[in-house]
Amino acid sequence: MGKDPAIFGFILVMLGLFMISIIIQFAATVRLAKWLCHHHPKIWRELGRPGTTFFKGEEDNGYFSRGNALQRMFKSMPLQEYDRKLAKDEGAQRYLRQHRLAGRWSVVFFVLFGFGILIGHARHETRAGNPPEKSETRRP
Repeated sequence: MGKDPAIFGFILVMLGLFMISIIIQFAATVRLAKWLCHHHPKIWRELGRPGTTFFKGEEDNGYFSRGNALQRMFKSMPLQEYDRKLAKDEGAQRYLRQHRLAGRWSVVFFVLFGFGILIGHARHETRAGNPPEKSETRRP
């Protein structure tokens, strides 16, 4: 794969875009948790008071407690039962759309990353099957 810089570059770009989309998805989750804390504290408490090191919410909210709640929220986004309450709020809808869209893009980039690896492997195998021809000039 080192002999084909186009495939190697494609794989690196797809991996980078995949990681960026995951970061965007996580940032949208953090902003949604912060927004819920300020606008719908009851829902925020029912979700386990998610937060980060920089966004603690309440004083008695320990790091592991808020970190685990945020991780659960990031992975499953358990807000289906609150859809009617959050449907009226543009802020929540914006963060939910960002979370969903970044999740979809991360899947697309990961599939393209895998596709690039398969293409690179197939090209490498075809090159390995046909060894390069020896040059005509010989040195004594």
